[in-house]
Amino acid sequence: MEKGDIIKFGSYPWYSNGNILPIEWLVLDITENKALLISYFGIALKKYHYEFVNITWEDCDLRKWLNYDFINTAFSEDEAKKIKVSELKNEDNRKYRTKGGNSTRDRVFCLSIAEAEQYFDSDEDKQCRLTSYARNQSTYVNDSNNCCYWWLRSPGHIQNDAAYINSGGVLRLVGIPVISAELAVRPAIWIDITSRK
Repeated sequence: MEKGDIIKFGSYPWYSNGNILPIEWLVLDITENKALLISYFGIALKKYHYEFVNITWEDCDLRKWLNYDFINTAFSEDEAKKIKVSELKNEDNRKYRTKGGNSTRDRVFCLSIAEAEQYFDSDEDKQCRLTSYARNQSTYVNDSNNCCYWWLRSPGHIQNDAAYINSGGVLRLVGIPVISAELAVRPAIWIDITSRK
């Protein structure tokens, strides 16, 4: 396994009829015994939070969905055991100084602003397409490149907005309201790769 590889791990609905296929993951980073993966496609349409309130990643509905519903649906018991608990630093928005909140311990998460900048080399690399299942949920898609908006976990310019990547792959620090329903989810996980060596 190397950075930039696409691997299959877990499974999730792929087609609009609900047919399930293996999830494809982009390898973003590798350390001695673990690898950071992000879903290659946007897999679902979710709100960051279901109330228009001041919120941080620690308390948002998207975090709860990823670490309960998604992880229990997408991975077998053996696969789930390979997913590491990550110590996440939730930085403030560097431009607007909006509070990122407390650090969290998550098995599944969205990338932060800093991580999106660290692990992707260009806007083109950050562009994301959708599975048919996600596209059928009426997620906004740019007709010119078939790409979507996707959530980051960092705050936007006010506390009830969250940062995101737009369909051109541009990092949007200003954010978008947390109750917006037009953004895709690209889960990220650290997995144990000692068994692969």
